[in-house]
Amino acid sequence: MKTIKLKYYGFWANFDPETFVVTRMLRKYFDVQICDDADYAIISALTDDYDFLKFKGVRIFFSAENVSMDPVLFDYGIAFDHMVLEDRYLRFPYAFFDGQITEWVSNKHVLPDDLLDRKEYFCALLTNADDQHHMRSQLFEKLSAYKPVISCGKFLKNSDMVVPFSAYRQAQIEFYSKAKFVFCIENTSFPGYVTEKLPCGLASRAIPIYFGDPYVADEFNEDALIHCHKYLWNGGVDSIVERIVQLDQDDDAYLNVLRQPSFKPDQHPMSIQDMIDFLVHIFEQDYEKAFRRADNHFARNKSERLIVAKTEPNVFVRGLNKVKRVFG
Repeated sequence: MKTIKLKYYGFWANFDPETFVVTRMLRKYFDVQICDDADYAIISALTDDYDFLKFKGVRIFFSAENVSMDPVLFDYGIAFDHMVLEDRYLRFPYAFFDGQITEWVSNKHVLPDDLLDRKEYFCALLTNADDQHHMRSQLFEKLSAYKPVISCGKFLKNSDMVVPFSAYRQAQIEFYSKAKFVFCIENTSFPGYVTEKLPCGLASRAIPIYFGDPYVADEFNEDALIHCHKYLWNGGVDSIVERIVQLDQDDDAYLNVLRQPSFKPDQHPMSIQDMIDFLVHIFEQDYEKAFRRADNHFARNKSERLIVAKTEPNVFVRGLNKVKRVFG
C-alpha cells in the first residue's frame, strides 16, 4: 500500500485530521500519514493567512464556502464553481458532503400519515447572522407580520431553545422537522454555490425557503422547495411571502410540495466517493508528475506578493521594505 504524507491547512476549529472523513476513506487505498513534513496538503478556503504558499509539495484546494480556486496557487481544487480545468478540478458542492443527509433527502417525499399533526411551528430560522443580501431579515420581518417565526440562533433570536452543536446537523433537522417552512438561505448568492442548508431543510420534511444558487434547479427539484430567485425575478420579496402564505392556508397544496422528490429522474446527487475518486487519482500518480501549478516568474511573484501583503499589512512599511530589498 502506497504511503501518502498529508497535511491539512486552515480547517475549522477543533478539526481533527485523523478522524476527518476524507482521511478515513483515503486509508482504504493508501497508508495515510498526517505529518508536518508532508508531500501533499489539503488547504481549506477558511485559511486566514498565506503560510500554505511556503508549502512546496502538491497543493489541493478545498472549499465549502463561496471562495474559488486560484489555479496559479494550487495544483488541484475541490469547490462549487462550474469550471473545467482538465484533471485539476472537481466541482463538489458542500450540499453533498454528508452522505447520511443525502440519503435522507432522497427519501424525504415518503411522508408519515400524521405529518401535519407533528408541525408545531409555522416557520423556523436557525442562523447566527444575516446573509449578504439581507434576505433572511427581509423575509423574517414580512413573514412575522403574518405568523410568528421561531428563531433560536443568535440572529433575530426569539426563543430559548438550544440546538446542541455536538450533533448539530441531526439536531438541526430535528428542530426543522417541527416547522412547516424553514429558512435555507445561503450566506451569499452565486451560481453553483449550494451548501448543506438546502439538504438539511429537505431532510426535515419541511418546505425549504431557498436563496443562494440561482440555478439550484439544475441539481435539485425546484418543485420540492420555494426557489426564491424565481419569485424575485417575477415580483420581488412580497411574491415569495404570498407563495408561502398560499401553501400555509392550503393543506393539500402544502402536502403536494412535500411529496415532490428532492431530485428529478435525470438528476443524480453526488457522493463523497466522487471526491475520494478524485483524490485517489492525484495520489496514484508518481509524486513528481502530480504537480499542475505553474512554476514560472509570474506564479512565484504572485506568491511572494501575497506573503509580503500578509506579513507587512501596512502599505508604508511594505514600501520601505521594498526599498531596502532593492538597495540593500
